Amino acid sequence: MLLAVSVAAVVATIGPIGVNSAARAASIELVVDDGAVVTSGDWAISTALPGYSGNDYAWSAPARSSGPATARWDLDVTVGGTYGVYYRSPDGNADRASNAPFTVHSAEGNTTYGVDERIATQGKWVLLGNRRFDAGTSGFVELSNDADGYVDADAIKLGAPAQVPIDVQIDRADRAGSSVATIEPGNYRRSSTLDLSGLDGVTVDARGATLTMTTASPAITASSNDLTLLGLRVTYDPLPYTQGRVTALASDGETMNVQLANGYPSRFGARTRLYDADTRRYKLWTPDSHPSWAPGTARTVRSDALPGASVGDMVVYQWTDTQAPAISVDGARDTLRDITLNAAPGMGIMNAAGYGGTVLDDVRIVPAPAPSGASDPPVQSTNLDATQFQSVQHGPTITNCTIENSGDDVSSIVGIGSMMIGAASGSAVTLTSAGSGNRSPALVQVGDRLARWLDGPSAIVTRASASAAGWSFALDRPVPTSWTVGAEVTDLERRGSGFTFRNNHFSGPGRVLIKTSHGSILDNDLRVPVVLAPETSGRSHGYTGGHVDIRGNTFRDPFARAPEQYDSDQVGALSIDGWNPYGVFSYPDLTVADNTFETIRGVNLMIKGGSDVVVSGNTFVDVLSAAPGDSGGSRGYPINTVVFVTLSDKVTFTSNAIVGLIPAGGTAAVVWPDASGVAGLPAGLLEG
Repeated sequence: MLLAVSVAAVVATIGPIGVNSAARAASIELVVDDGAVVTSGDWAISTALPGYSGNDYAWSAPARSSGPATARWDLDVTVGGTYGVYYRSPDGNADRASNAPFTVHSAEGNTTYGVDERIATQGKWVLLGNRRFDAGTSGFVELSNDADGYVDADAIKLGAPAQVPIDVQIDRADRAGSSVATIEPGNYRRSSTLDLSGLDGVTVDARGATLTMTTASPAITASSNDLTLLGLRVTYDPLPYTQGRVTALASDGETMNVQLANGYPSRFGARTRLYDADTRRYKLWTPDSHPSWAPGTARTVRSDALPGASVGDMVVYQWTDTQAPAISVDGARDTLRDITLNAAPGMGIMNAAGYGGTVLDDVRIVPAPAPSGASDPPVQSTNLDATQFQSVQHGPTITNCTIENSGDDVSSIVGIGSMMIGAASGSAVTLTSAGSGNRSPALVQVGDRLARWLDGPSAIVTRASASAAGWSFALDRPVPTSWTVGAEVTDLERRGSGFTFRNNHFSGPGRVLIKTSHGSILDNDLRVPVVLAPETSGRSHGYTGGHVDIRGNTFRDPFARAPEQYDSDQVGALSIDGWNPYGVFSYPDLTVADNTFETIRGVNLMIKGGSDVVVSGNTFVDVLSAAPGDSGGSRGYPINTVVFVTLSDKVTFTSNAIVGLIPAGGTAAVVWPDASGVAGLPAGLLEG
């Protein structure tokens, strides 16, 4: 049954007609109200609620109680183009629908928006979205009573396009029951974090959209399971760092002047990075260069001179008062696909809690385009690690990604860290954090397995509680005898194990840093070192590695050796550093196969603390052709050799090849006497 909803139609066309259709469309306003609304099903006419348009509005009870009903606004579009689609409804109350489904039928297809009609619109037009319409009468808007409360049908307007905030677009799609929230293309400037929590199983399709943060706040946080974020670009304006060039070096070598480049913020932070003037490659960094404004100058910073600095070199001063990650995902099995991230106050993408299993596919973390008025394009992307996965149960899958010039590591996978045993008795243990770089035992969950190293004695947590002395944990068995007071344990369930890196392109000053086990690094183009090492974040934490397949990669002249500010020995393009005082080889069952090492400065492959390691089918090209850095030299390690093995057991070399001559003073391999069971040298390194 069809009903005409009272009185007369109000159809108004206003504004001048422009020269082209886009301008003409933007100047046209079409309002459909009252008698022009066609309904089917059970509707009633009312003026009871204030704020409606025209003479009255219609309402219908939800379909579950009164049967299906629809209201339709037909649109007679005189000029085809993109319009803003607006709705009017009376001020709502508690019995109105929170998810009234308005479906816009346009030249782009059908889009349903879930509208919360409980909200008082106070007589204002509210934008549903921007849609393209062909000239004619094919377009229309339809409201259904398939909702959780009463729905009101009032008026629809086509007018000038406008921007609907991203979170409002997602909320309307969610209220409409859609598993896909399609974000309209455009640049969305925000000062507050976009929260994508509670969107389990939802795809946010943001292709063509840019999220521009105007503060150094997190751009996105998401506590959702099986969320997919697709196609979004994220950037910051202003950037969370400033950039300039060295204009003068003090004669005593103590200080340098840096003229900030046009287009960059007029502020500075203590954390400082130096890049070569010609190659834009990283040279050095310091956590605090003691910067200040140079007296009598405009936008010139005076700071400690960094070793190796030259006039013309680029300098980046990072903020240290805020180091928020740009994107935080803390759910299970979330996917970021076709995402571009151009800057971050701290980490780029971070997963620091929960199940993990995050997928990054075709993600680009690269420096931003040059700011308006800038004389130099940005040389850096993130201020800290480009990606970090911390204290999660399952490691990431990172495929087809490009990461350039992150402010620290390209990617790091770390666990809770080491926890110090404060008390141990019967089947209970009290734990505290083992210090800097380690996280709180509060992250340990019931059901987690604790151990001092991967294959050592372990126990499962059956109960956890906070105490004045730390965190107390009941165990499923008596405390192992090696768990003495002062010893360290770690949580084997929250180390990000089961990781994959495949077909990625990484370059810059950082590393791929792995502090976990059971994973693969396959078919990547790497201009960064790869490091398997515990570093300073606790010995026990780092002694849970191994079972990693490193295969089919190309290692190309990393920009810098890993610096020695860490308590580890990272001297190679691929470094395995896992020796520990327990007499346990921390990185067992490793395969290094079918990789190509090209023009590596210094050690190509270092193996320390490995066992049952197979090195097979690798090719070493143009070895030792450039002067190596001094990383490792202060420890007495050989830095002018292709392969270095120490404190390891059962390392086998087969079918590897060094292409070309080894320069004078260099060697193919150095094996220290503390290594045992090393087989296949030198033939297994030279043949092929």
